[in-house]
Amino acid sequence: MIDWITARIPCQKFNRERLQNGCVAAFDPEGNPQWMKRKSQQVVTEAGASINVEATSDERGMGLRIDGNPAKWLQGHNVFGSNNLKGIVWATLLRLLPILEMEPTDEELDAWERGDYPLSRVDCTEMIDLGSRENVLAWLNTAQFQSKSRHGKPIMTGGTLYFGKHSRRWALKFYSKAEEMLRKEYRKERLRPGFDRLTEYAEGKLRIELVLRTPRLEELGLDRANVWPDVDMEALIRFHLGKIDLSDQFRLVGETMADLKPRLVAVVKLWEAGEDLRSLYSVTSFYRYRRELLSHGIDISIAAAPSAPRNTTLREAVDREFAGIPAWAKEEGVIHEP
Repeated sequence: MIDWITARIPCQKFNRERLQNGCVAAFDPEGNPQWMKRKSQQVVTEAGASINVEATSDERGMGLRIDGNPAKWLQGHNVFGSNNLKGIVWATLLRLLPILEMEPTDEELDAWERGDYPLSRVDCTEMIDLGSRENVLAWLNTAQFQSKSRHGKPIMTGGTLYFGKHSRRWALKFYSKAEEMLRKEYRKERLRPGFDRLTEYAEGKLRIELVLRTPRLEELGLDRANVWPDVDMEALIRFHLGKIDLSDQFRLVGETMADLKPRLVAVVKLWEAGEDLRSLYSVTSFYRYRRELLSHGIDISIAAAPSAPRNTTLREAVDREFAGIPAWAKEEGVIHEP
């Protein structure tokens, strides 16, 4: 999906008062002004999603700089969304028309619809199902120390793993979407119908976001919106994933193991290893553990069946099929399709 866009939209006529949000200025030690810049205006939806808009002027004339997550602004969340860049920008502009009292000319409207405007940032995102949140966190923890890219070692900040965090060209970031949705900034979204279903869908999924900035967009020939209909989003993300060295192994945690109390996890690991639990525990403890584990479908009174290896490489994990958009999204009205 398209997760973030920064674009310069041609528009000569709009209500500038609607974009008044103060200024940021700098002064020298004597108090003389050095520079001043108007702050962008945040246009906020009832669900709390916002998009930044500011007036801009250059040799092309007046315009609007749109910066933000249009999918989240349009549909109230960004768990999944459309790959149609032109379409979601067009829908965003149509919704902004009455808010900013925009009066585009026929020529400007035609440019909006055709995607005839420049882009300075585009974020593309997908998710991969790793089975449980514990597996996602295990992947992140291992990749933090056992991977690298042309940018060097990754940086972990607030639960998000960045490759090229400070790069002016491109970056990749990974995180647990389910963990993110527990944060306090999601408190308004939690009140929306369908939020629990979205949280359930995000559970166990590793989020991958590719950030493309101006130099990289120009290098790839993707710096204008009208070329994006021909872009294979999955191929674009996988091409950049291929530039990261991911080789070490991490241990997958089964869904059953993830639900167990720590003391029971130790018991199950010994059982899976083929240990005789009756010789390790007292009769009382053995049958207490058996009774508790039976509710999880595990019977430690019989020998454990040989199981497939639980280890996999970091690369094998991200080479899995992308999760995509669930079939129920359209039926429940939680996706905006341009």
